[in-house]
Amino acid sequence: MSEEAQHRVDEDFESEEGDLESYLEEESSSELLERVRELQAENSALSLANESQREAYERCLDEVANHVVQALLNQKDLREECIKLKMRVFDLERQNRTLCELLQEKLHSQSCVHQQQPGPCLEHIGELQHSEPNKLIEAQRNAQAKGSSECAQNVIPETQGSSTSMEAMSPFLKKKAHILEVLRKLEEQIRFGTIVPLAFPRSVIIAKLLPPRRLY
Repeated sequence: MSEEAQHRVDEDFESEEGDLESYLEEESSSELLERVRELQAENSALSLANESQREAYERCLDEVANHVVQALLNQKDLREECIKLKMRVFDLERQNRTLCELLQEKLHSQSCVHQQQPGPCLEHIGELQHSEPNKLIEAQRNAQAKGSSECAQNVIPETQGSSTSMEAMSPFLKKKAHILEVLRKLEEQIRFGTIVPLAFPRSVIIAKLLPPRRLY
């Protein structure tokens, strides 16, 4: 059985070889050469397209790398500006605390003086209680008039001092609040990546951070 199977396989193989030879003989050599030339031309076109596409990708990668480096440098500059502004805010807070302390001391001293002013008037009235009734009435009127004038004089400088101190503190408080708000927005934009540092030069960023100047 094995010899017969081997014999059949050999016969099939020989028949296939004969068919292949007949097929190759039917194909002309000119058609084969034309097909080879077409394949070579197609291969050359694909190679050129691949090379040009690779160069375009390399240029894009170089541009992206340059933008990343520039963005990192701008972010570093923005951090330095934020540090400077925070130091400025700390200085303004210190000045604000100093002004508040001075204002409280001034108000406390003026209130103490205001409380001590009616004392001499009352003592003077007590001394005159032992004198004649007419003099007592006249002294009471004079003391009331004097106390009213002195109290009015004390209240007016106190009000003026308070308003002057508040006006002096108002620019510091406004400037402090403005800088803190700008710093908070800038830190949120840098943290969430919504800011594009390349779109804004440093002069524009600093102009946005600083409050507008008043024209006197």
